[in-house]
Amino acid sequence: MTCAFCRAVGRHYSDSCDEVVEVPVRRQMIDEREACEECLEHCRRGKRCPKYYVRCYHCGGYDHHSALCGLPDESEVTTATLARARHSLAEATERIGQLQEDLRLYQY
Repeated sequence: MTCAFCRAVGRHYSDSCDEVVEVPVRRQMIDEREACEECLEHCRRGKRCPKYYVRCYHCGGYDHHSALCGLPDESEVTTATLARARHSLAEATERIGQLQEDLRLYQY
């Protein structure tokens, strides 16, 4: 097995390449080589591609190889955004509690 991106032999599968990790860069490499987006090789494309009926591991789509799927990157961004939002909510909730306590002290 040869990685379609870094060309390492036997080290990892293409979708696990740690040298070329960004999907846009991977897509550009495949486009420049005029390789198939489903098998990452030169093939007869379309229904004649050996990977034509293989679903993407990440999104379940049929039109691209798992190594070219943007969903994992989107998931990481979404997860990070959600974590920041939860942290902000916790801080805001704590601040509201402090302000409510201050109001109680000043009312009496």
